[in-house]
Amino acid sequence: MKRRGSLDFEVLSDRTEIVKTEKTYPLEQHLQTNVENVVMCEEVARGGFATVHRANFNSNIVAVKKLLSIRTKNEKDRRKLRKEVSIMCELKRLGLSNHFVDLIGYDLNSFSIIMEYMGGGDLYRYLQRTKHTIDLHTKLSWAVELSEALHMLHNVGFIHTDLKSLNILLDSSHTKLKIGDLTDVCSIEDCKNIVSHGTPYWMAPEVIRQESCNEKSDVFSLGVILWEIITQRKPYEGYNALEVIELIGNKNVCKPFRLQIPDDVDPRYSKIIKMCWLEDPSQRSSSEQIWKMLVEIKHNLK
Repeated sequence: MKRRGSLDFEVLSDRTEIVKTEKTYPLEQHLQTNVENVVMCEEVARGGFATVHRANFNSNIVAVKKLLSIRTKNEKDRRKLRKEVSIMCELKRLGLSNHFVDLIGYDLNSFSIIMEYMGGGDLYRYLQRTKHTIDLHTKLSWAVELSEALHMLHNVGFIHTDLKSLNILLDSSHTKLKIGDLTDVCSIEDCKNIVSHGTPYWMAPEVIRQESCNEKSDVFSLGVILWEIITQRKPYEGYNALEVIELIGNKNVCKPFRLQIPDDVDPRYSKIIKMCWLEDPSQRSSSEQIWKMLVEIKHNLK
């Protein structure tokens, strides 16, 4: 989802569905509501698929994601929204609302999802607009929270497929983060039969090459976000999307191109990022291993 403002990030391509039907999960009927009961406020995000508005629902501030009107005419897009609701219901049933933006309600008749509102905006923007150096304790807390959330997602059989700092949301105090935008989350089994898409600056080499993805593709993306957190810099700044695709997706090089990790970064943290970025997905660390290593670094922080 593209936030308001000038962000020159391009999505590589739409997801190519090799299987006709992806697994869906039962909807929580008690969360079904009428969006007419929601008081819409300002638009906070807009992408090619949907808009997101801040809103008031039952005296609480919420976020409402609504399918673009042109998309409501497309059966594939309507199924995509319903699948996102079903995945949010499943994560809620599994007790993972502490790690993912919580589902508050939905109205499929108006193609709307009512969600928890994260007042701090996305991590990408916060890192870029913060002029001072964010303290290491906060950075490590974010890294631990994010890697734990990804581990929890993988542990219950899902892959995010479009993990990026634009999809990581902060609370109003900027101390707590959650993974948002679950549009392209799919089951591990389904992902074996789907050529995924994403935003090149965060995509794994195998995803750029439109090979099948798995949990380790998310891990590569996690490594880019860990790099963003520690450097407070834009990934691949100065390169356009096509140049990044060529740099990261090219198999015919002796040494794959990767972002430069500053020398003053803790060697243990640098090692974790490098393990995320290994060319062979099977050699990358798991999200659980990364989470545990980051917990240890944070625990030993003086």
